[in-house]
Amino acid sequence: MAEFSTFTASDGTPIEYADIGSGPVLFNIHHYGGSTEMQMPMLEMLAGDFRCITFSQRGWGATPLRGEISLAQSARDAGELLDHLGVESAYFVGLSMGAAVTWAYVEQFGCARMNRAFFMDMTPKLVNEDGFDGGLYQGWYTPERYAADLELQRADFPAFQRYFYEQVFFPHTRDEERTFAFDESLLPVFAQLMPAAGFPPGTPVEQLFEPEPGMLDTLQEYWRAMGEADLRGALANFSVPVHLLHARPGSIYDERTAEFVRDAIPGARLTYVDDATHMSFLVQELPRAVDEIRAFAREG
Repeated sequence: MAEFSTFTASDGTPIEYADIGSGPVLFNIHHYGGSTEMQMPMLEMLAGDFRCITFSQRGWGATPLRGEISLAQSARDAGELLDHLGVESAYFVGLSMGAAVTWAYVEQFGCARMNRAFFMDMTPKLVNEDGFDGGLYQGWYTPERYAADLELQRADFPAFQRYFYEQVFFPHTRDEERTFAFDESLLPVFAQLMPAAGFPPGTPVEQLFEPEPGMLDTLQEYWRAMGEADLRGALANFSVPVHLLHARPGSIYDERTAEFVRDAIPGARLTYVDDATHMSFLVQELPRAVDEIRAFAREG
């Protein structure tokens, strides 16, 4: 099992990170709900080809929820970690919120220390408004729904989590109406998924939707951070090769999101994974994602 380390950010916050493998540096930034530990299945598959570095953003893993909580701050922590390790050139990889943090990095620092980048299934703006329809839930996530979700998270986070999990785990299309109400008939399906997620046999299905102890504030803070971010302008700042991997027909995003990002990043390449969902890249499609990451890196 990989051993994790800690470095101290410029504001005094201890940041957990991992540094495994050898070769060219692959720098991974984790998704919403992730951590250094949760990145290990993917990075251990890549450690034979790369020196793989990742870190737990503030509030995740062993990193405390301290200081500013934003995608921009996570990006600054990423840059400070690379400075701490003396990394001058890295291949950036990010799924979901990990992609957004990388875009926040490019917004602040350009492509400093970046030789190429690989992103999976993410939008530069969660909320759909003012003519933009490439955000969350395939265009259905309005400012009103975002505000309602922030309130729901405070009042009944498991209710928010049930709908969110249903959306990321199962395929959806833009044409179906988003009711923002959980389909109770799916509870037996989630119960079948729980053993694969590491829950002991017989664990009540509702436990899947309960935040882990001490994680409620972190989950709420990063949802707010993603909802407030608008990184569309940052995409034009890329000056390195970029490869995008998106699910099709998708679950929370679709081709319109993928093509918006592709067209906004100069020279970006887009590949679809058919019959996939947002969560597929962590489970069923993880080997495919690893193969795509490895192949794109070898081109450089």
